[in-house]
Amino acid sequence: MRRHLTTAFLLVLPLAASAAENRSIVRIDDGDGAWRQRLGEHFGHLPRDRKRGDIVLQVNAADWEWLQARGYAPRFDAVLSATLRGELAKTIPGYSCYNTVEETDAFIDTHVSAHPSLASVVDIGDSWEKTLAGGLDGYDLRLLKISNSASVEDKPKMMVMSGLHAREYTPVQLNLKFAEWLLGNYGTSAEATWLVDHNEFHLLLQANPDGRKIAEDGFSQRKNRHIYGSCTGTGIGVDLNRNFPFYWNMVPGGSSGSFCNETYRGPTSRSEPEAAAVDDYVTSIFPDARTGTENDLNDAANVNTPTMFIDLHSYGGSILYPWGVSTAMSGNDAAFKAMARRMTWFNNYDPGQAGSALYLTDGASDDNAYGKLGVPAFTWELGSTFYDSCTNFNNEWPDNLDALRYAARIVQAPYLRAAGPDVHSVSATPATVDQGIAVLISATATDARFNQTSGSEAIQNVVAAHAYVDRLPWQAGATPIPMTAADGTFNSPTEALSLSLATDSLGNGRHIVYIEASDASGRAGAIGATFVQISNGLLSDGFE
Repeated sequence: MRRHLTTAFLLVLPLAASAAENRSIVRIDDGDGAWRQRLGEHFGHLPRDRKRGDIVLQVNAADWEWLQARGYAPRFDAVLSATLRGELAKTIPGYSCYNTVEETDAFIDTHVSAHPSLASVVDIGDSWEKTLAGGLDGYDLRLLKISNSASVEDKPKMMVMSGLHAREYTPVQLNLKFAEWLLGNYGTSAEATWLVDHNEFHLLLQANPDGRKIAEDGFSQRKNRHIYGSCTGTGIGVDLNRNFPFYWNMVPGGSSGSFCNETYRGPTSRSEPEAAAVDDYVTSIFPDARTGTENDLNDAANVNTPTMFIDLHSYGGSILYPWGVSTAMSGNDAAFKAMARRMTWFNNYDPGQAGSALYLTDGASDDNAYGKLGVPAFTWELGSTFYDSCTNFNNEWPDNLDALRYAARIVQAPYLRAAGPDVHSVSATPATVDQGIAVLISATATDARFNQTSGSEAIQNVVAAHAYVDRLPWQAGATPIPMTAADGTFNSPTEALSLSLATDSLGNGRHIVYIEASDASGRAGAIGATFVQISNGLLSDGFE
């Protein structure tokens, strides 16, 4: 009977002209933890249709046999399979919305050239192919660092990585969009300007360029291209997101020891130059905020750590936090929940702990960053397929960008600020005035921006808000200026804020007004900002 079903399945498998194997989309019913764990071990991925509750998988004929043999009863999805057929028949250059590895490098060079004081390139290491003498050329792992070099201070640091799994196109492009927003809006957006002036953004766009080049030719390549055993086609390589040292090969079923498996962990941790380069770089830029025993899953990180690490993947529509190696809560679990629920408010994804929401993994990048250094670390699963269509990507990326922008606005103390109110919609009226003319500063502060899926987060009243001119609240010399609630009383989770800002002491030129609000728990949240321009008398008489 299974042979008959496999034959029928092959008849509907999409044919990709350049693909090494035919693949299609199937649905299976969701189940318990053990049910999901077996699937995760086999496929290395477990996205779920949030509306229908099904697990949605890309499979080939062998996968279909495997599912049938274990009683999973896969159901062919003709619509999603047709989408997959159309996308695998093309290569990345055929898409208007996705960059190849070479186009990504050109993007980096163009923006560094256009913004030499704001952007630079850091070569953090080599791809596996580049380490081989006489082989393919391979690639440098080129990281785009964004920060105003003229601002010399100890800055909070946020690292965003994409492309660790080669076939996942969407994450790289979202990372590019984030870089474009930071650099393209510098000087015109107060938010982008203060973020670049006072933070460092470390964006590793193509973390697995060797594998990505295979994927760009239509192959479903997940791993890098380091050859172990007798694997062929897309079976070649190591799953880089199972090769990091924290808890490497310590969780039964968390990775595979079989060379050709999608989640092959490698012979040792850090065996792959790409994973070793990322691990070394993470260690070099982030201070160690953990003080407990090594591998202690209950040890809490210092809540004042000014860092964040985000590993962008696809697909599934979720933002996941440690642990992936266990279903046990970390020492910072409450703060992780708050951060994930804040970020998923913007993109309507599912927030959750990786090990509980999906399946157990070991040697993953987010557990590694948090487990070794205490960095607030997340895996984002974007979109609805590995090869999300340009239509879907263009519909989703603005919301995902907003979530990244929120993360950037709390990076000074993510474990603390996620619980506080988010300040947004900040404006100055008029935005340009003569010195001595008051400016109306308006904003909204809200504690209610939580995604309450899979649990709930306590929402509290906003109790205070303050403005700061040209200095962030935590900088030396910052002077708080009290703001008022527009309705006269701070008694709600969302408050309209106002301030008549005196400009008598403000010099000619542009100033940034920062706004911070706090709630009934005493926690301050994400910063909002706006520009105020002082004209030095030019508006009143037209003469200098």
